[in-house]
Amino acid sequence: MTLADPAASRAVLIGVAEYRDLANLPAVAGNVRALESLLTDPETWGLPAGNCVVAAPGGILDAVTEAAEAAVDTLVVYYAGHGMVSRSGELYLGLPGTLPGRPETALRFKDLSARLGTRAAHTVVILDCCYSGRAAGVMSAGGKADATPTPDVRVPGSYLLTASSRTQRAMSPPDAPYSTFTGGLIDVLTRGVPGGPEVLDMEDVYRHLPRSRPKPRRRTTDGGSTAAFVKNRSTEPAPPKPWWRRRTALAVAATIGAAAITAAGVVVTESGGVDVPAVHGLRAVAAPIPYPAGTDPGRLLDAMVIGDSAYFLSGPAQRDLTVTAIDLPTSTLRWRADVPAHPEATALRLRTVHGGPAVVGTSVDSMNTVSIVKVSALDPVSGEAMWSVATVPGTEAGTLVGYDRWGEERWRHEMPPAEEVFVAWDAGLMLVAASALPGLDLRTGEVGHRLPDALDLRDMALDEQGIVWTLAREDTVYRLTAHDVSLGEPLGEVELIAPDWSFTASIGSCGRMACVRFHAPEGSDAAGSIVAEWRDGGIEAVMVDVSGYVWNAWRFGSDTLVLRSGVELIEAGPDGVVQYPADWDYLPVDDDEAINAPYPHHEPWEKVPELAMTTAPVTWLHVPSGTSVHLGEVTTYTSLGRAYGLCAWTPVHLTCPTADGFQVWRYRA
Repeated sequence: MTLADPAASRAVLIGVAEYRDLANLPAVAGNVRALESLLTDPETWGLPAGNCVVAAPGGILDAVTEAAEAAVDTLVVYYAGHGMVSRSGELYLGLPGTLPGRPETALRFKDLSARLGTRAAHTVVILDCCYSGRAAGVMSAGGKADATPTPDVRVPGSYLLTASSRTQRAMSPPDAPYSTFTGGLIDVLTRGVPGGPEVLDMEDVYRHLPRSRPKPRRRTTDGGSTAAFVKNRSTEPAPPKPWWRRRTALAVAATIGAAAITAAGVVVTESGGVDVPAVHGLRAVAAPIPYPAGTDPGRLLDAMVIGDSAYFLSGPAQRDLTVTAIDLPTSTLRWRADVPAHPEATALRLRTVHGGPAVVGTSVDSMNTVSIVKVSALDPVSGEAMWSVATVPGTEAGTLVGYDRWGEERWRHEMPPAEEVFVAWDAGLMLVAASALPGLDLRTGEVGHRLPDALDLRDMALDEQGIVWTLAREDTVYRLTAHDVSLGEPLGEVELIAPDWSFTASIGSCGRMACVRFHAPEGSDAAGSIVAEWRDGGIEAVMVDVSGYVWNAWRFGSDTLVLRSGVELIEAGPDGVVQYPADWDYLPVDDDEAINAPYPHHEPWEKVPELAMTTAPVTWLHVPSGTSVHLGEVTTYTSLGRAYGLCAWTPVHLTCPTADGFQVWRYRA
């Protein structure tokens, strides 16, 4: 790895510590001073003083433009301050004069990203602000966030490092010298990586950041992870690796394209070498929050968490709904909002759309085609209606109408009959397979790109990252292709080879991944599943043998992939694959932790079963070390042997409906 040439590189440091109407962030000033000192230090990088600019808040765009025009090797842009989200879901960066709740008085990140240019071989953007994960779509996809024409801001060779996800707040303690995220970054640059290479690339830096709350995120495009502008200042050897104990393994072998994968064995930490976070038993934060008037807790419909807020969907009748928003740290009611349901909706769910809650109603016709019949988006701060989309009742093809917050019609489209609909919820985009309405923005009614007409499409799915997966067949070869939600140029593809021509394949969303299932002739049980993930600028695919339907998959850390089927759970780690018993019911908290508690699990078209009051154990698991902690028991409403319910959680809090109302517990200091 070669260190980026300091003479041919530039850095722009932006720190907004003082505000007129927002809370000041004194740690931000310390962030900028420390980073400027480190980047110009020959022991770290050695940028000439003129190549490292601390931008004044009034000259941010000019400073970034000048640096982007001058940088040939590496461009680094750092921002620390307040982050805000507009009603359209875009990220805005706070300025000294930014007003509360008025993102238009801040700097739109998309405008900054458009100034980065394409001259530098590598571009590194580091954001230390709330909701900074929202920059990922701008940096990598270049898609539209609203109906206003904007430049394509896709940045080749880029690496985006953020302090939080798209829904989480960043932390800046008032009495600390640095903010939480930047303090960890400064520590890595100052101390280095024991046993690491002489020069650290961005992935080296990311992997050794402290696992703070919230957890840092990153996104790379076109080799951006190889950006290397940091010398490793550590001279210490690498720490000893933990001792591992092997467990009974399930051996699988499969062909993906021309590559054969044989996996056997699994590793489980027994002891040593891994720091385990401290958690404690469940402690109630406050008294339960009462249910809305007339609510039958046994008929609660859905629950979810966005950032530090929990949302519950309830109603005494299928067409009279209430959304309850709860602030988890204080266990207080934020707001309640009444939402009328659609008369043709047979199932009702909560989804995240543009970073806020939305109520979604679906129906199923006689051909088992799932239709989205209504989407009602709510303001996450006030609970007020923002916009809605609904089909006109009784129309055969389905006339889709968009309404503004006052219920006035703003657009309409005729939906083709018997077409399957896929929705990238967080991006607020609807995709209609093989129709004239792909990439439909639910908020504006704007229609985007379509899939190539020549594509022999057999199936299609959307994962929770907003990646569109298409499956096309050519003889015994299935071509799996990843697209961004705008359905522009494909991001990448991989060939999957069926055992013979009589096998068929289908694809479905598995959380942040896609699951491809091969089926033997005449509807026999699945012959195998391939789990594909768009990760670090490419497709990663793993094949496993399962006897049931794979319906979810998630990744712990960088190596361990966990898949859940109807009858078993499978872990694919760096040393192989293991099959767990069916009652292994942990679900992810973040990249390193999992929890088992009664959770919402139902397909979008299924009616929620009636729930009964039971007592269920809650256990926390630290995946890298294999350490589990019994947090206690909750008496809540569940079904199907206590596994399914309506609890939701963050890395700090758990909330469940109880006999007396919505209860919030804390399990981490």
